[in-house]
Amino acid sequence: MWEEIHERTLLGTGPGVFRRASDALLSWRLHEAAGVRASPAPDGTATLKFRLFPVPAPVRIVEATRGADDQPGSETRLVYEALPGHPEEGLETFTVRIDADGAVWCEVQARSRPARWYSRLGHPAARALQLHITRRYLQAARTTAGA
Repeated sequence: MWEEIHERTLLGTGPGVFRRASDALLSWRLHEAAGVRASPAPDGTATLKFRLFPVPAPVRIVEATRGADDQPGSETRLVYEALPGHPEEGLETFTVRIDADGAVWCEVQARSRPARWYSRLGHPAARALQLHITRRYLQAARTTAGA
């Protein structure tokens, strides 16, 4: 069964906050600050390793786009999908957005289901871990944006 997570947080206001948050997202510093080591490869894939659960989690980058710092409504996005060997099957989307009023938001959306025997067996724990990591991503976004 597919499950969804959708969480967001206000990072602050202004183009500087948007620029810092966008930089952190696209350089993988946001992931590092959340306790997730990312090893991107030139072929558009990356391997994620979670400090709390050090099993390699391969992903394919579906989208990595940078919005303009000075344009309200601009978005920076990083989207990746789980590859075989990842504990979960699905897609995760990170969006940094600056609204017309200058408010800068970070949003994390995930649609996933267990893909490995241990994530199926320990589904409630795996789901709690995924939500915990999502909230760590949002905290890291606030920290790296300087809010």
